[in-house]
Amino acid sequence: MSDSGAGEAASTAAAEGRPKLRHRARGFVKNRSNKQKVTGVAAVALLITAPFGGLKAEPAPKPATLHLNRAYDIGPFDVTVQKVVTVSSLSPVIKPARKHDRLLVVEALVHNRTDEPQYSSYISKAIVTKNMGARPGVADAYLVKDASSLSEQVNPGLTYRLAFVFQQARGWEPASGDDAPRLGLGRWTFQADDPLTLDPDAWVPERLLVEAPVDVKVKP
Repeated sequence: MSDSGAGEAASTAAAEGRPKLRHRARGFVKNRSNKQKVTGVAAVALLITAPFGGLKAEPAPKPATLHLNRAYDIGPFDVTVQKVVTVSSLSPVIKPARKHDRLLVVEALVHNRTDEPQYSSYISKAIVTKNMGARPGVADAYLVKDASSLSEQVNPGLTYRLAFVFQQARGWEPASGDDAPRLGLGRWTFQADDPLTLDPDAWVPERLLVEAPVDVKVKP
């Protein structure tokens, strides 16, 4: 999925996307024997640090090819990537955090396909970049229409046109071949009955759903 080196952003913060996990994990561990505690803590650590294919018990299916302007079901949301651009700034609202850095922007339509409010972080954490110079971290999401920040939760049935903004390291230039920019979307799966009894009724990372080289438009 995303590069291991600095400057590559992916869905690397699964713990933030599952706000109830730590609370329930503490209760789970507290009421068990020392041997069970060790096993339980190890299981929690593995789940938290393994978004979108990190668990290697069995190989994940090869991701399909991502196409722009095509909707993909990533679990709680349908996501349609429209374009990817790099800009020096989106002033006056959004600016690079570091001097001379740029902003990598993934523009997409998103739709809450469920019948309940869903955390908007599920979308940001599903966006996987490679060879785009994105600094580590999850993208910030903004409404395209007015550059306001996306709320923490998206109500059912709503559709937004969003800009997912990554901090991009200075000096990045698009390459070709194996170093060409690539974009992917991870998929979440709904877990109604967790076999570890850690966090039932939760969306958990499943796998990298789609991925492909993309054309990154370079703008001043």
